[in-house]
Amino acid sequence: ALLAFARRRSVAGVAAAAAFFAASVLTATSAVADETPDTAKPAAPQGTPQAHGWLSKWPIDDKDPKSHIPTEAQRDADPLEFGYWLQDLALKADLASKKGDHPASIRYWAALAMAVPDRAIALTRACDEYEAMGDRDSAISACGAALLRDGLMVKDYAHYVQLLLGKPGTLKPEEIASLGEVLAHMKEDPAGRDAAVELECEVGTRTNNVGQLQECTTALAASAPNDPKTLTYQWALAMQRGQTDEARRLLQQAKEAGIQPEAADRMQRAVSAQSLGRWRVALITLGGSAVV
Repeated sequence: ALLAFARRRSVAGVAAAAAFFAASVLTATSAVADETPDTAKPAAPQGTPQAHGWLSKWPIDDKDPKSHIPTEAQRDADPLEFGYWLQDLALKADLASKKGDHPASIRYWAALAMAVPDRAIALTRACDEYEAMGDRDSAISACGAALLRDGLMVKDYAHYVQLLLGKPGTLKPEEIASLGEVLAHMKEDPAGRDAAVELECEVGTRTNNVGQLQECTTALAASAPNDPKTLTYQWALAMQRGQTDEARRLLQQAKEAGIQPEAADRMQRAVSAQSLGRWRVALITLGGSAVV
């Protein structure tokens, strides 16, 4: 299809189409990497692999892939070759990840992000590699940068949200604002609307946002009133409002719905602590603090 397009369009247009085409097939390289031994030569969808074992005649600098990105003139002169080069780069990144060499994989994805700056896939894959290394801050940065590019899927938005929610300590105001913007964008997309509702409950629970919890639990209760997750988020809302009796009722309902015992124990301890706290306040008000 790309070759047929080349017969009808200008060279510059073909270069852009090749970049788009190559970037769009990068997600398929994971399966190739899983099935291809390290010593095997990947088969080209068109043409024949080069003598060095890869699809493109343009070599990749493994130590610094960003230093040898094909120029615009090279891409325009041979857009299909540029597509092969991108596939080689993505396959190298996947193979490095498979070996556990996450820093190397990140170098390849960083080069690919520079070569195709309008697509999100390279940054989302770099985000995965940072997370695998335990570098949450860099993962958040990469996933956040990907949100500004084309080609995102619902799971990419959800991944960014989960990374931020998993940060220890109190979230910064700008991080909370970023979460709100992502959720708003997901709600506007029919494909992401359902996922956004549950994520909003997670964000509301993490940030003590009663308004978000009210909105998301209302939506969840309408679609799945007896689901353990719905009941858990309703319990969180009751706790935020200080409605201990309601929280206790929802906890019992969640247990009957099959909530995990460990989660039920944590919720029970939270209810008991809140109840005890309110009891102490009442005693102090009545002048009975010495009894506590």
